[in-house]
Amino acid sequence: MTKKLVFVCWMFLIGCSLVTYILNGKYLNGTTIRDWITQHSQFVLIIYCVVCAVRGLLMLPATPFIIAGILLFPTKPFLLLFISLGCILVSSLLIYYASRFFNVGSFIEKKYPLKTASVTAKLSRSAGFWFITGWALLPFTPTDLIIYGAGTIKMPVWKVVVPVLLGEAITCSFYIFNGIELKNYIW
Repeated sequence: MTKKLVFVCWMFLIGCSLVTYILNGKYLNGTTIRDWITQHSQFVLIIYCVVCAVRGLLMLPATPFIIAGILLFPTKPFLLLFISLGCILVSSLLIYYASRFFNVGSFIEKKYPLKTASVTAKLSRSAGFWFITGWALLPFTPTDLIIYGAGTIKMPVWKVVVPVLLGEAITCSFYIFNGIELKNYIW
């Protein structure tokens, strides 16, 4: 039932988007979108921050949002890095406490018992701090999942958030500064 509902919602969203494009296609081009974003930059910045902060609860990776930030704010790389890390901090805290509140651990343990046991063992060791840092540093690993795990085993919050920020600071810096250079090279 849930999968059908999600599928129907996606199809509805795609259908609405197509109808909007067909009816207002002349207004939906790169120039008008760029002009709208420029005119409403404060509003766009607030919406971007809110979406980036709550994206972790939905297990959405940060990378597409950082790429979107590069396109939205190409002249402000340090602001984008600050926003990205701030949103990752908020998202990590939301995930950490949500994992306890909603008892996500029992669901994940039932669904993935072997992986859960392996990750829990690695987090519980003294090198858990560095395990989380390395996990957050790798670009294609689900950092939000490790935060859920750490929250579930009741790891101290600072031992989760600090290594996540260390790893993500390096990754985000790489994405942002190289992404802006690549964008400038291409355009």
